[in-house]
Amino acid sequence: MRKQTRLVAYGLCGMVLTTMVKYGLQDNFTSESRYTKAKWKAKSMSAIQACEEDEWRKRLSEGDDGARPWYRAIKRQWGTEAYLGMGGNSSAATRGRRLMAQMRTSPAPLPPLHRHQPRLHPTPICQHCELNQPDDQTHALSACTLHRLDRDRLFDMVENEWQLGSQYALPWWCNETTQWCDMSGEQKAHWLLRQSEPRMCATITAFISALFTTRVAAAAAASLFVAEAVVAAGPAAEAANSSVASDGQ
Repeated sequence: MRKQTRLVAYGLCGMVLTTMVKYGLQDNFTSESRYTKAKWKAKSMSAIQACEEDEWRKRLSEGDDGARPWYRAIKRQWGTEAYLGMGGNSSAATRGRRLMAQMRTSPAPLPPLHRHQPRLHPTPICQHCELNQPDDQTHALSACTLHRLDRDRLFDMVENEWQLGSQYALPWWCNETTQWCDMSGEQKAHWLLRQSEPRMCATITAFISALFTTRVAAAAAASLFVAEAVVAAGPAAEAANSSVASDGQ
């Protein structure tokens, strides 16, 4: 029996067919169509979005390595997040959106998220407070005492929002499975980072931006203190060395 050879299509038609098969539109690969241009555009865009969303969900659900579990707890729906279009084009607004994205996807400038850079981040423990906890997103957002005042103001606003949600049975409140007062620090961090209501999202973004500004200032102040301590210890160290030298004579 003669071996059959699979026919290979070259050129534009072959590329179009391959693409239509990928998005489940191969039945429409014909020389005639009953769709208008507008209807075909809507149908193809719907098929493409459905396929891309399905691929996104599969990739998000594969394994529990790295930052995937963290992101999965925040990103619950397919689509562009509201915060990406807020605040305008000022440098402050751009910085706020960048830091919000980094806190959500985990490349934020926090030591435990950069273990591959031991020289820059020699320890994962927070150096800004005495809680002796890893300085990750949960710690920075819900525990670090360096940000206590700003966090208290933010949490007061959040608690007011939850009270309004409870009072008027707002849709977002009805969809919550755990109340704010019963959440762990990690759950609160997840809740803050997935907010899409404009006013709340703007407040959280401003808090995150101020958080890192405060940390940079605190690190600079600590470095200055160490430098001054070294300089101040200089004469005392020299005197001690002279005494030891005299003692040995």
